[in-house]
Amino acid sequence: MIYSTTKTNSNLRKKVIDTRVAGEHIRTWEQHTGWESSPYPLYRIYAETFEDSQATIWLSGSKNYKEISEEDLDDAVGKTEAIKLWKSYKFSKNTPDKAALIVMAGYPLSGKTTLSRAIVNNCPDNTVHVESDSIRQYVAESKGHKSPRFSYTESLTTFNIAHELIRLALSSNANVILDATNLQEKWRFDAYLAAEEYSSPVAVVLVEAPDDILEKRLEKASEDKVKAYNNMSKVNFTKVTRNYPLIKIDSSNGINEMLVELKGKLPVRLN
Repeated sequence: MIYSTTKTNSNLRKKVIDTRVAGEHIRTWEQHTGWESSPYPLYRIYAETFEDSQATIWLSGSKNYKEISEEDLDDAVGKTEAIKLWKSYKFSKNTPDKAALIVMAGYPLSGKTTLSRAIVNNCPDNTVHVESDSIRQYVAESKGHKSPRFSYTESLTTFNIAHELIRLALSSNANVILDATNLQEKWRFDAYLAAEEYSSPVAVVLVEAPDDILEKRLEKASEDKVKAYNNMSKVNFTKVTRNYPLIKIDSSNGINEMLVELKGKLPVRLN
């Protein structure tokens, strides 16, 4: 296995992703120093590819290509920290026939976490809840902060760890729910990549709530939750471009009602 990294354009990134074969792993994110994206972005790629595979050939042709150690790759993509968090997950349910990924999407306070926990509790198969808020708090505390800063670097680290937890869950044949805002398709992209590496089914669940309900939740929310909401309130949901089902659900309904509505629509079983 070749462990490597490069910084490159979207064309080469697409070629590497499209030619990846089973057993190879590609991590990629837009390379910039702040929140603003460039109209012609460069992408950082970390790859585990087979010697002489087409993906390796594409990568090695990049002028910024560099082979690195497995340990350096693990540190760079968040796998080292993800393994530490992974040890806290306990499994006591059935093994699913095929582990699946559910990508939650929605504004802060829309009800994603409440619904995610309900799905975990009502699924008869082992299901991992990857909650971005708890990972972000972990990242903040590891840097000596009492609460998140919501910086670009903090967010990148948070989601790198989240995506590695997805890989760890699927490789252990456990379902996984990614609980994050995930409003933009480009934010969901790396979760899709992780699932596709294991040929896992994927569904996107957009959790919504009426404005009056959100206003009531904001009144009772913590300072961090209000800050998160304000950061995301002007971001629009972008369509799912891959051939995955998009399921919209209103969280102003009760949990039992939402679970009944979701039963048979998700790629995981519900009691």
